[in-house]
Order: sequence, then structure tokens, then C-alpha cells
Amino acid sequence: MRKFFLIFGSIVLVVMLAAVAVLMYLYSDSGNQRLRSYLEQRITRETGLPVRLEPFSFKRGHLYFIARIDANASLGFDGRIDPLRQRIAGRYRLIAHGASYRQYRLRQADIEGTLKGTLAHIEIDGKGTLLDEPAAFRVQIVDQTPKNAMIQVRRLPLNELLQLGGVPPLAQGELNADILIPSLDKENGEGKAIVRLDQAHFDPKVIEREYHYALPEDKTALTGEFRGEVSHGKATFHGQIVSDLVTLYLEHGQANIEDRTLACDLRLDTRELAPLTQNQLHGPMKLEGMFKYTTLGPQLRATTKSLGGNIQIDYTNRVDVQLKQVALKKVLHLAGQPAYAAGAIDGTLTLESPQAKQGTYALKVPKGTLNGTLLNKEFATALPKSVPFALQSRGTFDKGVLQAQADLTSSLLKAQLDKVRYHVDKGSLSAQYRLYVPDPLKLSGQKGNGKAVPVDVAGTIEKGKSLKVTGRAKGLGKKLTFVYGDNRLKIDADDLRLERLLASAGMPPYAAGPIDARIDLKALEPIAGTLKLSSGTLKTNASAMKKLLGSPLDTQLSLTFDGKASKGDLRGKAAFQSPLASIALPGIVYHSKNSALNTPYTLKVPELAKLESLIGTKLKGPLAATGKVYWASGVIDLDGATASLGGKVQYRYKGSTATVHAAGVPLPAIMHLLDQADRFDGTLDGDMRYDTSARSGKVHAEAKAFRFKSGTFTKAVKLVLRKDLTQIIYDRAILDAILKGDRINYTFKAHGKRSDFSIRDGRLDTKSKTNKASFGLRVDNVDVIGTVRGNLKDPKVKVLPGKMLRNRLKNKAADIVKKKLKGNVGSAASGLIKKLPF
Repeated sequence: MRKFFLIFGSIVLVVMLAAVAVLMYLYSDSGNQRLRSYLEQRITRETGLPVRLEPFSFKRGHLYFIARIDANASLGFDGRIDPLRQRIAGRYRLIAHGASYRQYRLRQADIEGTLKGTLAHIEIDGKGTLLDEPAAFRVQIVDQTPKNAMIQVRRLPLNELLQLGGVPPLAQGELNADILIPSLDKENGEGKAIVRLDQAHFDPKVIEREYHYALPEDKTALTGEFRGEVSHGKATFHGQIVSDLVTLYLEHGQANIEDRTLACDLRLDTRELAPLTQNQLHGPMKLEGMFKYTTLGPQLRATTKSLGGNIQIDYTNRVDVQLKQVALKKVLHLAGQPAYAAGAIDGTLTLESPQAKQGTYALKVPKGTLNGTLLNKEFATALPKSVPFALQSRGTFDKGVLQAQADLTSSLLKAQLDKVRYHVDKGSLSAQYRLYVPDPLKLSGQKGNGKAVPVDVAGTIEKGKSLKVTGRAKGLGKKLTFVYGDNRLKIDADDLRLERLLASAGMPPYAAGPIDARIDLKALEPIAGTLKLSSGTLKTNASAMKKLLGSPLDTQLSLTFDGKASKGDLRGKAAFQSPLASIALPGIVYHSKNSALNTPYTLKVPELAKLESLIGTKLKGPLAATGKVYWASGVIDLDGATASLGGKVQYRYKGSTATVHAAGVPLPAIMHLLDQADRFDGTLDGDMRYDTSARSGKVHAEAKAFRFKSGTFTKAVKLVLRKDLTQIIYDRAILDAILKGDRINYTFKAHGKRSDFSIRDGRLDTKSKTNKASFGLRVDNVDVIGTVRGNLKDPKVKVLPGKMLRNRLKNKAADIVKKKLKGNVGSAASGLIKKLPF
């Protein structure tokens, strides 16, 4: 509008003053031409706009012209001028379509109205459309000074006003303004203005395009109002812009028209940062400060205490930020993280030239503490309740590149980041790191064996489109390198020391020796690649194994694994070799979808007796077995078979239940396996079922061609009966047993043509390895009873002859009575005599 006044006023003033002196000449065509040329040059010089007067006519008090401002705007006038009386009256019209001035561009304006008065007092009014919305104004120019100006605009589109000011159209809505300025005098100017923002909202599409941020659709509404007053050349103002996300308050605003300065207090109240930061930051944030604008440029000083302590922001020609005692716990909450640590952050941030993206920063937490209780709960660690640490980081920022370094020191570890380079525009990162853990056991809260094995890892971090981490670990062996990135993992390990791996895991040195590993996974999700693991000769530590097993185990062993993964499934083979046993797993298949594993296996044991410390009981002889193993959902299902005992034995273990089926197994082989004396002969068929969790089960077995071999029992019977049991073969023998804990209750029956043998109440104690039983024996119609007591290897057998003679007498008496009485009476009397207690 000021440019409009300059253009129009310049033309009228020059024409009226010049016309008095050279009236007749100016009315001529040559005078019009000279006057037009002069006016074009003067107006262009004073306004900076390329103005052309075309057409231009000044004839006998009538002035008509169209001032064309480039090709997109024009100002026309048609009216009367009286140079002698210095009076003017006429109509004007201002039209603009895409007019540009410096960086500003006015899409549309069409204002027309009247102009009348004298050189000392001109009245101008007008109305029409501005940006296709209603606009009107009225102003008086008294002694070349605007007075009693009134401007009224309605429903101006906010997005176009933002673009007119060189700002992206971040919001849409309507701007209504009422401005009344009685005087624009530099010393006594006064006036009032009310500007309202109605039915406004942020434009999510523009914000996402300009700032790559997805604004929530339901968090875009805007309202606002600003009020201002001018008095004695100075202006005061206040106002606010309110949205669902943030509210901006401007208070105690002052502006000096003469020296072109402005100052105000501001307050920014963000209710919740999450929707503004795509859930990267959380919680409210309040900022208070002061804004100034002078001929030196804008200045801002603001502070916030929303994060505890104080954060101060200063902006003049550069940005300075100071952090004093800012609460680390609140910063973690701001980042959406639990309160893993506490402490006070001190630091500075300086942007030397925000436009050139240059600056420095320095941050430190001199006395911080880790929340061990929370970390233990979240990550299954066992840290102390409070772990002190110190953190410092510093860096520079230049042309969009951040270069930095950081150090973290605590009693648990030391971490360093060096040569950090982060390209903000590209989002790329590169850095070198070092992680030193003096005792890895402290990270898991384990006590270990008292010998700490420090681990030192150093490598690089690179992040472009994907993350890549390389490293080399020291302390666990000769070589351990790894490369992780782009869904791939590669590990190369040479001569890793098993004893150091065990120590770093808090375990005693059960074995020592070298292990090599080659892992090359082309994909991690789903897993695909190759895995190879092999060891040299590993040697067990006898004293450590004694603490583990109860007896020293001094042996050598080796292991290998070779596998290939594809589409999330792993297939391979493994082998375990030692003088004690060898295990081959030739067809391992692991399904990652259901975490299930199955494989056939082959087990070979040269001598079971050497495994006593491992299996908790002494067995003898060699063993070879084959079968399959299936594991899923924490439940193992193992089955197999062996012919090492001469017949065939099949077994299965699933969950906590074990079952065994034997067929045609020679009894001497079983006795040898159990490390018992060779006392029986025959072949055994049988079944056993045992619950390992309840320690209970039962056995049913039958033996064919059963025969007692020479031993304590047969010798005792021969001494009493003069009968050799070793020469008697029983057609069938049956064993039934109930197992519960360390006790076995059993019964045994053997039947043959010449003899019967039975035990009705046998009891074995596997813990004390003792047997207690009473038996009955019939040989060639001669009965005997007795007991077995004591150690399984050397039991004490007693044959009771007194009872044997009494039984003979009762049987003889019963036979005589039965013959004499005959019939049912004889049978009843005979049975009664046999039951007599004497």
C-alpha cells in the first residue's frame, strides 16, 4: 500500500506543481511526452519498481494515465486536476495478477475508488478484492502524511499470505484484519489493529513434503488473535496462536516506528511432543523468552526448565545453548525410554552460522548412576542396585557433517567412540569404537571363579542405507573377528581358548583347549549360510570335574560341527570324540519357525565303567546304540535300540517318561551290565516304565530256560536238601517290581517240572545297595523256606530246616487224614491241618 501511495502521490504532486509554471507547454503532446518520461524515471528511482506510464494524457485539466508495474500490475487514474487551485478529483483502479516485488509475489488484487482534495489534503477510499476476498480502505494525506487510515480485509487465505512472505504454505485458513490509524506521524502517530485467524489448520501434505514429518490428521486445528496499538510513534502488541499441539503467546510487545525496532516476550507451550516428533520425543515442553529485532537483525533469548535444571538459548548472529544440571532421567523420558540412569547433564552447543550449518558442542555427565534394579528387570542382568558412571562427548558441526567423540567410564566397562562422522542430509554415519570389559561376569551379576577374563573389542561402525559393524576381540584367544551388516553376519575365530570362554561365562575351567569357528550367514532373517565349528584336543580339569560330578574325570575330547542354513532351517552334522565315548549326529535338522530339532544319532561306549562319574551308577561292558532325537517346545523325545547285550533292547525317553522293551536278552549279559555276580542263566523279555520327575515306575519281565548258577544261594540249598539247583531248569520265571525313589519292591516266581521258587516281599535299596527278601523253594516235592539279607554282591542266605520238618509233618498228617476220611470231608480236614500254626 505504501508503494501505491508513492506512485500515485508522486504523479499528482509533480503534475500539479509543474502545471502552474508551464501549464501551456505541458498540455502539448511534446510536453506530455517529456513529463511522462520524467515521471517514469523518478518513480522507478524512488520505488525500485520498473514503472511505465502508458497511456499518459494531460489536457486542459484532465489527467488520464495507466501506470504499468512490470507486466502483472497496473494503476490507472481518470479525473480532473486544477493546477491553479491545486485541487484534484477522480477515480482510480489498482489491478495485480502475480505481481512480484523482491521475493514477494501478489497473486491477485483489484481495488478501485475515488481520490479528491487539495495538494495539502487528499482523501482516498477504495474497495474491491485482495486475493479474491473482500477488502476496503480509507485514508487522508495531509501535508504528505497519511492520517485517519482505515483498512479492512476479510477471509484472506492464510496459505497465500505465507507464500507472499516467502514462507511455505504450511497452514490454510482465513485472516481477518481491522486496522485504524489516525496518524502515521513519526512522533505523534497512533492507531489500533486487530488481526484474527479463523477456521485455520496445518496442511499435513505440505508439512510432510517440506519437513518429512507426518502430522496427525486430528491435531491440525489453529486459532489466533493479535491486537496492537500505536501511540506517539511507538507500537505495542500482544497475541496468541493456539493449536491442539502447541500454543504461542506474544506478550508486552513493543515496536518503534522511527528506529524500526521490535521487542516482545514470548512463551511456547507444547502439550505433548510425541505427535510433533513421530513418537521420537515424549512429554510436555515449555519455553519462555524474549525476542528483539533491530537494525542489526533478530535476537532471541529463551529458557526452559521442563527437563530439570536449566536450558538457555541465545540467538544473535549465532545460536548458543547452555545446559546446566539438566536431569538425565527426564531426558530419557523425553526420548521415550525408562529411567535406566540418573545424573545431571552440563554442556554447551554453539551454531556459528546456522545457514552454513557450522557449530560445536560439548556435553558431560560427571556423576551419573545406572539403575541396576530396572536394568536387571528389563535385561535379565544381576547388576548392583546403583552403578556409578561418567560420560563426556564433544564434537564439531560443519556443512552438514557432525564430527564427534564420546567416552563412557564405569566400574563395569569402558566404551569409546572416536572419529564419528555423521552426514545429516545423507543420514550416513561412520565411527570407530572400543569396548573394554574388565570382568564380563559383573554384567550378569555372577561371582565366577575369582579369575576375571577381560574382553577388549574394537572395530568400526558404518551406517548408510544399512548398518555395518566390524570388530576384533582380544582376550578370548588368538583371533576373533566379526562383520555384521545388511542382514549378514560373518565370524572367524582361530584358537579360541575354551577355558577363557568358560571363565568369561562365570564357569569353572572344566576343560581347556583350542576351538575354531567359521560362521558365514548370508542372511539372518530368515537365516541362511554356513556354520563350521571344530576343536583341537580338549583336556578336562580333574579337580573341577570332581566338584561337578563328585569324582575326578581326566580325559581328552574333541568336537566338530558342519552345517548349512537355508530359508530359516539349519541342516548339518556333528561329532563328539573321546576315549570314554563317541557320539555322531549325522543328520541334524533345525526348523526356526517352531524351534524344533531332530537328528539320528550313533553312540559308542568302549567301557561303561569309565562313565560312572557321569551317569551316577556303575555299569560294565561296551555299548553301541542308534536312534533319533526330537526336541521342540522344551520337550525332548529320544528313542533308540541296542544289540550290545546279545538280544534286542529298545528304549524311548519323552518328557519325563522313560520306557524300555527287551527281547531275548541273555541274563548273564544283564548281570554283567549291572556289575553283579553271574548268578542266573536264561533269556529275558520284559518292559519297564519310569517317570524321572516322580522317580517312580514299574517293571514286568519274563525269563525262559531260567537257571540258578553256582553261588551262595545254591550252596546253602544243597547243604540242606542235598539238591543241586544249578542242574534244574525252570521253564518260566516272572519278575514284577514297583520303583519309588531309592526303593524297589518286587516279587519273583519261577516254575519248572522239578522245582518252584518264589519271592513275595522282596525289597531292594539302590542307595545302600542292599536286598531283603523271604523265599520259598520246592525241589522234588521237598519244601524249604529261607531269607536273603545284606549286600547285593555278597548276600547272606539262610535256609530254615525247622520249618521245613514241621511242614513235612503237617503235609504227611494231612495226606493220612485225607485218605482215611475220603471225599469232601477228607479234603477239608487235610486243608485245615496244613494251616495249623505249629
